[in-house]
Amino acid sequence: MKQSVKYFKILCNLAAFIFVLFCLIFILPKIIIFFMPFVIGFLLSLIANPLVRFLEKKLKIKRKYGTFLIIVLVIALIVFVCYGTGALLAVGIRGFMEYLPTMYENAGIELAAAFDQLQSLLRKIPALADLNVEQTSIVLQDTLSSLVSNYKEPTFSAISGFATGIPDILVGVIMGLLATYFL
Repeated sequence: MKQSVKYFKILCNLAAFIFVLFCLIFILPKIIIFFMPFVIGFLLSLIANPLVRFLEKKLKIKRKYGTFLIIVLVIALIVFVCYGTGALLAVGIRGFMEYLPTMYENAGIELAAAFDQLQSLLRKIPALADLNVEQTSIVLQDTLSSLVSNYKEPTFSAISGFATGIPDILVGVIMGLLATYFL
């Protein structure tokens, strides 16, 4: 009888572990995403509270106006940082896209030289002397050219994916700001 109780406890512990692991992997990320605006609002309110108290005590500004002022300044700072990051990222991507054809040409030249060297090395090995590297070279160059010519498709799909997520981001930002104000 005691042996069966021991196995039952082990089975219960294993089931509890699997349930907790399932919750951590599948449920917790969805809950975190749902409550993230409130967590961010709480953290921003913790940061803003000393500044609001300073405005309230030293400058004699009412707490609700000080809170509003600090939130507006934080929003302005966040927008400025996001705009600057986006502008730098756009300049970098544009520079990369302008340099991409040159990279493609250089890669073609380097690949042709590498395949010529490989062909000359393979000629020295009797068993591989009749292996044709030129066909492999042509297939590889065609694959690379198709990748370069189709670079616009993933970019547009990423932009459309971001554009469809904007309403969710906007609702999250508004909820975070309201949570910051009320906390």
